[in-house]
Amino acid sequence: TSLTKPSGSDPLVEITVPKGSHAAYVTGENHSSELIIERGAGLEFTEKPTKVLDGNNYRIKIKARLLSSEEMGKRAEKLNEKVKDKESKLNNRLISKLKLDKSSNFIKLDFSGPQIEYNIKKTEEAINDFLSNVPSNLAKKCMEELETIKFTDQNLGIENDAGSYTANKNEIIVRTNHPGLVNSDSPLNTVSNVLLHEMGHAVGEAVTNHSDTSPQFKSIFQREKNNITDLITYKGYAQKNISEFYAEIFRAMYSPDSKMRKEIQKQAPEAVAYIKEKVDQFVKKS
Repeated sequence: TSLTKPSGSDPLVEITVPKGSHAAYVTGENHSSELIIERGAGLEFTEKPTKVLDGNNYRIKIKARLLSSEEMGKRAEKLNEKVKDKESKLNNRLISKLKLDKSSNFIKLDFSGPQIEYNIKKTEEAINDFLSNVPSNLAKKCMEELETIKFTDQNLGIENDAGSYTANKNEIIVRTNHPGLVNSDSPLNTVSNVLLHEMGHAVGEAVTNHSDTSPQFKSIFQREKNNITDLITYKGYAQKNISEFYAEIFRAMYSPDSKMRKEIQKQAPEAVAYIKEKVDQFVKKS
């Protein structure tokens, strides 16, 4: 079935409709056409889009196959099983690495969109970077304070942030497919950095008893906030307020990037020393 329109700018869509499918092909005005499919059905692109000559115009040709609602349901079940399996493996790794209570399910994966493989990959990268760069004693204390770290592909709310930390729920949420991460060329905009930033909020508020808003840190914020360059923070985010400054410093201190770890000590030595002091004060060394 080819769905075509007279405009040379519109794509040419060729859809294979399996025998017995619940679908209807309708031709409308001006040679337009529509394919009406059953609720819950879907389309699978079978080839990469190509450019073809149609009369005097080049058009994009797209080949796809109609998937029944039953087939879509089976695929959704398989993907859900894969998500649950990965969630279990990530929790087991976290529990084993940090010697945590085995009855807790710290990591939750909430993926239901079309990019599940991508979201799982970015989640794994973030957990790997967290475990590889944050000292085990501090990482363990963070997880003991937190109820959940949830990775999702859903919008987080009005501000559409890539991450959030909610103190009264002891919960970190990271949106792995946030457009600001997916479409950005900046090495600062990664799922790993979002997790470390939100972990910084948890450390400042819960782990170290609100050390992120103490009078001492407020003075440090005023002295050092304007030292932070775009090598450390994206579009001056560290200057937004004292809490975001703390979280950005924490993220840079435990970044997977060794250059960033060195650079933050040059740009904000007092803030780095303060956070280290508070961590040492509240977190038992292993």
